Amino acid sequence: MIQEVLAAVSPTPIVVDLANVGVGIPADTSVGLIIGNAIRIIMMIALIGVLAMLIFGAFQWIVSGGEKEKVASARGRITNALIGLAILGLAFVIVTVAGNLVNINIFDIKIPNLANPAP
Repeated sequence: MIQEVLAAVSPTPIVVDLANVGVGIPADTSVGLIIGNAIRIIMMIALIGVLAMLIFGAFQWIVSGGEKEKVASARGRITNALIGLAILGLAFVIVTVAGNLVNINIFDIKIPNLANPAP
């Protein structure tokens, strides 16, 4: 019975060829691109963490019921999240300015490799 239903739903079997699936980083990818992407991912994760802390602090404030200790805890969490956001923004600015001073864009580094030698 089950096999008849499966045959009716999918008359042709689905075959997945795992030999041609590209997994990993291609060999000719520059180290600079990998570093730049890693920095972007870390900053996005940090930004999502700051947003989560802001939302959690706001939720704590709402459900505090006016108790001074709970309101103070929620206010501290929100303050710390905003400080974290400022530090994250400042880190981005410092990396960008320092990169411009030494003429290196950290988010688009071109490091020579065997496949792409320097001119």
